[in-house]
Formats: sequence, structure tokens, C-alpha cells
Amino acid sequence: MLTYPRADICIAVATDNGLMTPIVRAAESKSPAQIGAETRELARRARGGTLTREEITAVRFTISNLGMFGIVASTPSSTAASRDTGGRAVTDRILARHGQPRSRSARR
Repeated sequence: MLTYPRADICIAVATDNGLMTPIVRAAESKSPAQIGAETRELARRARGGTLTREEITAVRFTISNLGMFGIVASTPSSTAASRDTGGRAVTDRILARHGQPRSRSARR
């Protein structure tokens, strides 16, 4: 497993001008409450168009939550990101088990 001394996490923010991906720098040194507050502030500034270039460049990991909109597949939101992850839609599906139909929640 690779480990890094620093965790800069990119978040996906929908704006009127498209998707912006501001970065929470040094996330490993912040509490969940601090990350949440910074995320809200970055999202507000992304929607207001006041992010700086440094706040949207040079990130290793992107997190998105498109699954809540029923998205079942997506491509990386940041071309600079070396890893991109996100929640995907979970839907009920009918699957056969021992010849009988069964309902099951499954990630698509």
C-alpha cells in the first residue's frame, strides 16, 4: 500500500458554469468538523466564482457524491486527479437465487 505524508482531497461542486473541484488541503491534520466547515466555504466560493487557481489545482484524490442523483457511472471530474472515487446509485434489483426471484439492493 502506498501512503502519502499529506492528504489533499478534491471535492466536486456543481456551479452554474459547470463542475468545479476545489481542494481541501492537508485534510489529514483536520477534524471532520473542520473539513466540513472548509468544504462548505469552498463550495460557497466555487458557486460565487471566487476560488483562486491554487485552490483548484494539483490534487491526488477526488471525492464526489453523484450516486444521490441516481448516477450509475462517471468519469474523473479532475484531469489532474490520480484517483477519483464517488458514490454510485444503489437500486433494488430482482435476482434469481436457487431458481426463485429475490429482491436485493445492489450498487450499479
